Formats: sequence, C-alpha cells, structure tokens
Amino acid sequence: MAIKGINVKATVNYEILEVHAERELENGSVLRVAEVSWNGRAPKFDIRKWTKQDDGTEKCGKGLTLDETEINLLAEMFKVLDDADSDDE
Repeated sequence: MAIKGINVKATVNYEILEVHAERELENGSVLRVAEVSWNGRAPKFDIRKWTKQDDGTEKCGKGLTLDETEINLLAEMFKVLDDADSDDE
C-alpha cells in the first residue's frame, strides 16, 4: 500500500527570542544556537543555519530543535565526554 502526500508550501512564522551562540560560515550564512518560537508556540532551543536574503530577511536551513529536557541531556552528555577527555591527559 502506497502512502501519498501533498506537497504544500506552508508559511512558517518564527521569533528568535535569544541568541546563545553564533558563528559566521565561509559561505556567508550563520550557524546559530538560539531560543526560537515557531508559529507562536512555546520557545525551544534551535541549532540551525540561517542565510541572509537580498531583501534583508533570513532564510532558515535544516536544523535541530530541542526542548529543555533534550538540551539538558545533550549538555550532560558533553560534560561526560569532556570529563573523559580530561582523564586521558
């Protein structure tokens, strides 16, 4: 059984509430870690590439969106990895 979908280009609204880190990439786009509200929903942590358009707006690329529990788990994992690296020295 095949599942068919409709490719509908939907309008996505976002508000960047706080930028925690960003780095400009060689191609002029920006990799940003921020808290973003998507379509008026509660903000989530967002790791994504953004590209400035000719009209001054930003176009978002593919990225990763995490809630508070997920970002805390990721931070905990990085701490464990960092502690393991410190032990090797």
